[in-house]
Amino acid sequence: MANKTKNKIMRRVYAIWFARTVAPLVAVEAVVFVVALNVFASNVFVERAVGNALLHSLGDPIDLAAYFMVAFAKTQALTKIMLILFAVIGVAFTRDLGRSIASYMLVRRSHAAAGNASA
Repeated sequence: MANKTKNKIMRRVYAIWFARTVAPLVAVEAVVFVVALNVFASNVFVERAVGNALLHSLGDPIDLAAYFMVAFAKTQALTKIMLILFAVIGVAFTRDLGRSIASYMLVRRSHAAAGNASA
């Protein structure tokens, strides 16, 4: 009975921790991503870019990489900034998600170890 109550309390603690630490960061990153996506979509004809990339990908994958490098070099400055912003947001989001999962697992593991030690 005490173990069920303890688990219920710990689940609430995890939920509060998530709401205070992870959720605001994810919300801010999502807003920035949506704004950047809107600006990018208004400046780039995505369907044509994807079609051209598919045409080049039918050949050698090295040709596809070369195509992307040349296409990036020939784009406008705003488009380059948007692509770099997407990459930075993706890396930051992945890093934050990894940190959150790792700290959750550490807390859960230490809680489980403390529960096993007291039993």
